[in-house]
Amino acid sequence: MKKAKSLILTLFTLVLFSLCLSLDSQAAMADKEVKSRISAYSGSYVKAEKGVAYLEYEDWDPSEEKMYEVISKIAENLMAEPVEDYCRVNIKFFFTHEPYGSDFQTFFEKLSLVKKKFGNFFTEWSRYNKMTMSVTSYKGGEYFSANFNLFLNGSEQDKYGKAYDEKLLSLVSRAQQECDSNMEMVQFFLKWLDENAKYMIFTGYTNDPRYALNVGYTVCGGYANAFKDLCNAAGIPAIVPVNMEANHAWSQVYVNGIWYTADLCNVVKSKSGSYNGYLFTDPDLSTDCNDFVEKHKKDYVNSFKYRDTVNLSVCSFSYKKSFSFTGKTITPDLTVKFGDKTLKAGVDYTVDYMYNKYPGTGKIFLEGVKKNGYRGSKTLSFKISLPKLDVTAEEGKTSVKLSWNKVAGADGYIVRLYNSKTDSYKDIDKVKDTSCTVKNLSPGKKYKLAVRAYVSENGNVYRGDNSSVTVYTLPGKVKNLKASSVTDSSLKLKWSAMDVAEKYEVQISTDGKKWKTEATVRKNSYTFKKLSANKKYYFRVRAVSDSGKGSYSDKKAFTTLLPEPEVKAKAGKKKISVSWDKIKSAKGYVVVCARNKDMMNNKKVTVKKGSKTTATVKGLKSKKNYYIKVRAYKTVYGERVYGSYSEAVKVKVK
Repeated sequence: MKKAKSLILTLFTLVLFSLCLSLDSQAAMADKEVKSRISAYSGSYVKAEKGVAYLEYEDWDPSEEKMYEVISKIAENLMAEPVEDYCRVNIKFFFTHEPYGSDFQTFFEKLSLVKKKFGNFFTEWSRYNKMTMSVTSYKGGEYFSANFNLFLNGSEQDKYGKAYDEKLLSLVSRAQQECDSNMEMVQFFLKWLDENAKYMIFTGYTNDPRYALNVGYTVCGGYANAFKDLCNAAGIPAIVPVNMEANHAWSQVYVNGIWYTADLCNVVKSKSGSYNGYLFTDPDLSTDCNDFVEKHKKDYVNSFKYRDTVNLSVCSFSYKKSFSFTGKTITPDLTVKFGDKTLKAGVDYTVDYMYNKYPGTGKIFLEGVKKNGYRGSKTLSFKISLPKLDVTAEEGKTSVKLSWNKVAGADGYIVRLYNSKTDSYKDIDKVKDTSCTVKNLSPGKKYKLAVRAYVSENGNVYRGDNSSVTVYTLPGKVKNLKASSVTDSSLKLKWSAMDVAEKYEVQISTDGKKWKTEATVRKNSYTFKKLSANKKYYFRVRAVSDSGKGSYSDKKAFTTLLPEPEVKAKAGKKKISVSWDKIKSAKGYVVVCARNKDMMNNKKVTVKKGSKTTATVKGLKSKKNYYIKVRAYKTVYGERVYGSYSEAVKVKVK
C-alpha cells in the first residue's frame, strides 16, 4: 500500500494544480473534445455523448495502483486547462475473482475502501469535483465491474459554483482595472484573502475555496485553492503543493520568470506595511511531493503561454459606457486584455453591435476565435441618451419664450409644465424648432417648465431627460395704494405686497402727468417727506422682479394737511387771548386749552371764519398755568379736514 499511498499523493497534488474553473455557466464540454482527451491517454474502448464519456479499461483485474493511474490520467487530461467546462466520465474496470474474491458483498466492501481513499480528495480538496462508485455483477457472479463516475469542474445546476464564479470574476475584474502588472495582481489577491477570509480551525470549514471567497472563513487549503483560482483566471500560473503528513497546503505562483511561495497561514509581512512580504523564494515548506511539483512546473507554465482555450469571461474590458444620441450608429472603442496581453479584434475575438443607434441600452457581443486560442462569449452594455438641453427663458407678463440648442438627429422637442400638486410634468406642446412661447400664464407667478428632445423610429418614441428651468412671469399691477400718517409735510404710502416682487419702484407727480421716481424699496410701503402743506400729490408704484418690471398701478391722489399756525397767547383775568397767523385755504380754526401738555380735559373754542385769526378762552382759574394749541381746518366734500396742531404755548392766568 506504500506505493498506492504515493500514487494517491501524486494524483492529489496533480489534480489540485490542474483544477479548472468554468465562467460560462458551467457549460458542458463538447463530446468530441471529451473523447479526444480521454483517447489521448487510453487505448481502451471510449465513447462520448451528451457531455458524458464512457471508458472501459481493457486489462482485467487491475491493481489499485493501476486504477489510481487510470483515473488520475483521465482527470488530468479532462482538467488540464486552468479554465475549462463541466464534464462527466464513467470509467469501468472488469474483474474476475481476483484480487477481491467471488463474493459480491466482499468485493463491494473492498472496492468501497478504494473509492473512499480516492474519494476523500474529491470531497475535501476540490471545489466542484466529486466521485461516485457502483459495482455490477455479470452472469450470476461470474465476473464483476467497478464503475467510477467522475463529475469534474462543477455542474450545470451547481448554484454554489455559480456564486463562486461571480465572486471570483468580480475580484479578477477589479484587479485587472486597479493593477498595472501581474505582480500587483498577485499582491491584490493575497491582500484581499488576508483581509476578508478568516482562518477557522476545528470547524466545518474545509479546503473548499468557496468558503474563503463567499463565506469569509476557511483553512489552509481554502486559502491556497482560492488564490490559485484567482491567479489562473487572471492568466497567472499558480499551483497548490500539499504536505499530507503535516496536513497543510500552500501556494506557488509564477511571476516574471520566478516561482514564488505564498502561504497565508504563515504570513511574513514587512514592518513598512508593504504586502511584498506575502511572497518569498525560499524552498517549499515541505519537501513532500516537491519532486513531482518541480517536474511539472515547466509544462504547467507553458500550458498558460500556449494554451488554446482562453475564455473571454476572464478578460478585462475597457470602453466608454455612455454616449449622446447623434442619429448615427455608435461603436465604442474597446480594449480587451487577458493579463498583460491586449487581444486583437478580428483575430482573437469577433465583435458585433446591436441597439447602437437609438436611445437605450446598446449591446456589444464578443465571441472568442477558437482557432487563435480564445473561446466563450461576452456581452457588454453601454447607454445611448438624448442629451439634455441648454434652455433659456424670456419672461413676459402672461407668457414665457423658451429657447434651446439643437440636437442632431432629433425629430422634435416636447415642452412640459410642472404641476406641484401631482408632482409631475404634463406635455403642453410639441415643436420642431428650437424655441416655443408658452402662453396663457398668470402675471407675477412662478412656473417650472421643461423641454426634452425626442426621436421616433418604427413606432417607438424615445424621449430625453427633462431640461428644466424656473421662470417668473412679469409682475402684474400693484393694487390698493393707501396713504397713512398724513401731515402737512409727509405721508406714508402703502400697497398690497406681491409674492414675486423683489422690489418696488415708487413715483410721485404734482399734476399726474410728469412723474419722478422717488425711491426703489423692498417693502410694500414708503414715507414721503418734505412735501408742501395743503397740496395735492399723485402717486403710483410698480413691482420689479428678476424677470423684469411690471405695470404701474393706477395713479392715486392724496393731499397734505394744512400747515401748523404760529400761535401767540396773552393772559387776562380768568381768560387767555389767543392770536395766530392766517392759513391760506383755511375755513376755520380750532383752539384748545388745557392744564397739561397732553391736552386732557381741554376747553375748545371753534372759529368758523378763515379770515379771523383771534379768539378768547374764558372761565379759567386764576393763578394757574394753561397750555394753548391751534389748528386750521378746511371743508372737503362737506367734511372738515384738519391740519396739524401748533406747538403748545404755556400761559399763566391772572
